[in-house]
Amino acid sequence: MKCKKTVSFISIACIFVMLFSLAGCKAVDTPNSKDAMEESAYSYEASDLSTAMALQNISSPCINSKGEIAVFDEEKEKILVLDKKGALLREISDTFKGGMSLAYGTGDKLYALLQYYKRKGSEITGMITELVIYDEQGQKSGDKIEKEARGNAESFKGKFITKMMPDKKGNLYVRKSDGTLEMLDKSLNIIKAWDRVKYSDLAVDEKDNLILLQRNTGGKIYIQKFDVKNDKAIWEKELKVLDAPDYIYCNRNSGKLYGLQDGVIFNYDSKGDVDRRLLDIKELSAFDYITGFLVDDEEEIYVQSYDDEKSNIICFVKQDASEQRAAEGNKKRLIIHMSYDFGNAISNAIIQYKKEHPDVDIKINDIREISFDEMIQKLNAELMAGKGPDIIFGDFPIADYKEKGLIANLSEFIDRDKSFNIKDYDENLINASKADYGLYSIPVDYYINCFLVNTKLVEQKEIPLKKDMTWEELYTVVREANRKPDTKIYMLPEMGPQALFYYIIYGDIDYYVDKENRLARFDSQEFIRALELMKRIDDEHLFHPDIDGKKIIHSDGEFAPEDILFIPITFTSYKQIYECGKYYNSFDVIPAIRGLSTDIREVRARNIAINSNSQYKEEAWEFIKLLLSEEMQLKLSESNNLPVNNKADERSEADMFSDKDGMPPDWYRPTDEDMDNLKSLMAEINKIEPFDIELNEIVRNEVEQYMKNEKSAQDTAKAVQNKVMLYLQE
Repeated sequence: MKCKKTVSFISIACIFVMLFSLAGCKAVDTPNSKDAMEESAYSYEASDLSTAMALQNISSPCINSKGEIAVFDEEKEKILVLDKKGALLREISDTFKGGMSLAYGTGDKLYALLQYYKRKGSEITGMITELVIYDEQGQKSGDKIEKEARGNAESFKGKFITKMMPDKKGNLYVRKSDGTLEMLDKSLNIIKAWDRVKYSDLAVDEKDNLILLQRNTGGKIYIQKFDVKNDKAIWEKELKVLDAPDYIYCNRNSGKLYGLQDGVIFNYDSKGDVDRRLLDIKELSAFDYITGFLVDDEEEIYVQSYDDEKSNIICFVKQDASEQRAAEGNKKRLIIHMSYDFGNAISNAIIQYKKEHPDVDIKINDIREISFDEMIQKLNAELMAGKGPDIIFGDFPIADYKEKGLIANLSEFIDRDKSFNIKDYDENLINASKADYGLYSIPVDYYINCFLVNTKLVEQKEIPLKKDMTWEELYTVVREANRKPDTKIYMLPEMGPQALFYYIIYGDIDYYVDKENRLARFDSQEFIRALELMKRIDDEHLFHPDIDGKKIIHSDGEFAPEDILFIPITFTSYKQIYECGKYYNSFDVIPAIRGLSTDIREVRARNIAINSNSQYKEEAWEFIKLLLSEEMQLKLSESNNLPVNNKADERSEADMFSDKDGMPPDWYRPTDEDMDNLKSLMAEINKIEPFDIELNEIVRNEVEQYMKNEKSAQDTAKAVQNKVMLYLQE
């Protein structure tokens, strides 16, 4: 059974790039693809097959030509065969202990590939792989094949098979947990290996061609159809992030190839281009993590997902679309604007909302096909025209919308709703939101940018650190330390040219820009001093030139640089402490270093607001209340960021401690002192990071010219001052 990832660990620079460039990727060019899906003659309805069978932990579903579904019941350690409605057709009598991969082959033969450790007492001495093939009636077809590999647990890391697909000859294509592929013969001998790159999924078509989904370390994603017999590619497509499926599936009867990306299922044409979208499963069923899907000959769809309690197989069955349209015709329709639904948390909340409000239909705007800038421009135009979505969620210019009267004052809803108590939510965040925006928006969740201290280096080099130091003070400390013999330490890993700008300049943007009074202070000595500090840090190479943040992050605690003072972390979950602590066997964190001119301790929050022209403001408010409720906040925190609901925050922290025994033995165990330190850091929050793309670009573009020695600090200050003043007067 697949475990969900417990932590998020990424630098501030990576987060910025993800939010502003990931959202800007273009989708596959499929004319009116969304309309084609919505205007189809049929729609889908969902049913839970695992609930029908009272199954808790199932894995490796596969489907045969008759539409029968085989699954492995991990609790009973049995293979079950179900019909389309989840009724049990037969149970294979053999018992299996280990990791199972199932797949149907030619003649609806069921291939069962089992792997487990061989032990001598408590010591792992090898790994056994077994292959059993069953006929259509569930009887063994031939003898069991067994293969043993000798070694210890470390030697088998990444070698367990996660997916298996047979070809017409009975050879097996297998994907291992490290992303490599192998082709095995009927005796489990290796015929061919694909081990130079990592593959996230595979499929086999009706002609035994291999279809591969590759995500490489350079961030590029490819889907490729490969003729194994003639050892050549039939076609290959490079995909952008938001175009790339998470999983692929090929129906070998129809020859159709399907992909699943962010809950949307679509099929490809013969050249590997997206042909049409079938279904957005997020609109019909709640789920946490999807691990695969199947599509039968009638294009009815089966999706395997996991939540905190059990695994599920959700069946999406076709129905007459006219019936659905008639049922929804009289409903109120709420539209939510958001750029990306990380972890499907908002989609799941929508499912819950529609259960509680059957007279309301609520949808997320599908805006992934335009860039982030275009998305904001589109939203601005719609709101200014008195139209647009009912609910705005995520990153948007709150202050501008408030000033123009485009969003509703949520204080009015709070004051008259006796079931809602603002004191139930994080006081610092609410006060920070009030200070900047009144209560025209409310933070739904948030994360904290902070620094993990290399305590070993600090102690060894006797480096004097203060938790409230400025970048200027840090520069002095590191410079002094590097004057000692045989010493060279770095502030941070290499993080790209934007990192210094965001830390030193943009972190003090409230000092340099007074939007309320339309004033700027970039022609000040403080700004010139900040520019010169940036330049000194860059010129003296105080960010590590050879070790970047991604290398540290991707090591999951295995790589802890000895000469870097801080690892920047984006703290999104209490459970993150376990993994972060692995680096230096401690969890000593300090807030992101202060700028030179403010005492700001800001966080990045996802905010929510109501369109002042919405017809359904009360219904929108009810949805906001649901997102802020204790249970929903707890669910949001499991897949996204830190909760703002106080009780949910307490439970999230308690869950972290209750999971202690289930964490890997080499992960760090938090102490009470760690938690006290973290809570004191959180108590200093006094600012929600502002959102203003245009202002950001004006300042950043001028600073970049200075860093390239194209302008002096004084000329840069004048240029920024003039351009920002023009911007403020517009």
